[in-house]
Amino acid sequence: MQRFTDKVVFVTGAGSGIGKASALRLAAEGGAVFCVDLNREAVEATAAEIVAAGGEATARVCDVSDEASVQDSVDACISRYGSLHGLVNMAGILRFDDTEQLQTGDWQKLIAINLTGTVFLCRAVRYCRTWCKRKAASSMRHPPRPFQACPVASPIPPAKAACWR
Repeated sequence: MQRFTDKVVFVTGAGSGIGKASALRLAAEGGAVFCVDLNREAVEATAAEIVAAGGEATARVCDVSDEASVQDSVDACISRYGSLHGLVNMAGILRFDDTEQLQTGDWQKLIAINLTGTVFLCRAVRYCRTWCKRKAASSMRHPPRPFQACPVASPIPPAKAACWR
């Protein structure tokens, strides 16, 4: 099945785990994959694996907890491929500490990557998709439908959900 032919997908956490598996699957189904991860060696290995299998991939180091790094990465994707069709937001860290044992710095890092990073990516991708839509609309009779990334009415539910156990 080639569900992603002529599509570009931005995958965070592409160096390992579910992010890597997602990148490999998207490429196997014809997608061009823009792979990002904090671990340079891992993300480059994922992109190399995709290319070796005959797919299209680009690797880039990105710290999803840094808004400038996120925006630079999304801009690099658009610069490389000219468009962006999807986002797989898999970058994250997992901890198994009990609440009373979890250090404040570790908690803040977890929130910065798992929650704030997700918001940064959705915001950056929404901006670039709006730009791509406007560019396409100028040359198309029927412009593509608008991209809906993270339509969150309030930041409170995801923040509170982080405490749910």
